[in-house]
Amino acid sequence: MLLKYSSHSKVILLGEHAVLRGKSAIVLPMSKFNISLHVRSSAKFNISIADHFDHRLEAVLAKLLDKSLRVLGYDLHKPKLDFYIDGNFPIGQGLGFSAALCLVVANWSIDYTNSSEMSLVNLAKFLEQDFHGESSGIDVIGVNSQSAKLFYSIDKVKDIDIVWSPNLYLSLFDCYKSTKDCVGRVKKINSSEQFIIDNKMQRAVDLALQAFSKQNAISLLAESIKLGCSCFNEWGLIDKWQQQEINALYKKGAVAVKPTGAGGGGLISLWDKTPLDNSLISINNK
Repeated sequence: MLLKYSSHSKVILLGEHAVLRGKSAIVLPMSKFNISLHVRSSAKFNISIADHFDHRLEAVLAKLLDKSLRVLGYDLHKPKLDFYIDGNFPIGQGLGFSAALCLVVANWSIDYTNSSEMSLVNLAKFLEQDFHGESSGIDVIGVNSQSAKLFYSIDKVKDIDIVWSPNLYLSLFDCYKSTKDCVGRVKKINSSEQFIIDNKMQRAVDLALQAFSKQNAISLLAESIKLGCSCFNEWGLIDKWQQQEINALYKKGAVAVKPTGAGGGGLISLWDKTPLDNSLISINNK
């Protein structure tokens, strides 16, 4: 029998990094990209991945499967099963690839062991620590949700009622940094400066929530996104090449632009009308 476990991408609109220090954040699901774990009976333990993924992902998956079963108290760490990963999920763009991979592994592990030791999201968050070094769990919530969420902690999440449809788009690039590197850079900032920037990011989240509750409040949402972008600048997470891409989006007509995720990857942009640039990906899945 073939079993399939799937997850999708997410976009953090606002709240990145500050969420690790108790601030709230806004995460949006994005069905454009997905990943699936296929599991079937086999004569031996085997792992394979779709050709378009980096072959090193096989070792990563093996480690996650082993860690997941062990934490659930299961002794047989290499079951006689065939595991196969496929999907169209880009890696390193701040879209939650590692969280999605951890979520499908956690989902299978709980089914396989019939364990109630940990909840799905808490197990996925535990596994994700290998990628981020420190994880708030917001990515796990995003890749496991079907609607916009206001995130406080892995166990405290609220639905967001967005009364209009803002034109939010995503830009992807070949250049990116690892989440762990970006988190490490922010941690090096002295605590007093960090406190000020975190409060500014929280203000951006609060403004966005106000904007979502008012019809066509594009100016207010643009203000929140620009404020969030200024936090990335103060954290030192916008490199020269990324600033050039931000400037290019403004020249094309974007009303606000900021990085999404930890930084050094994709950009999220707000538009007052549908952009003509075909390289942009609608976050609203239009």
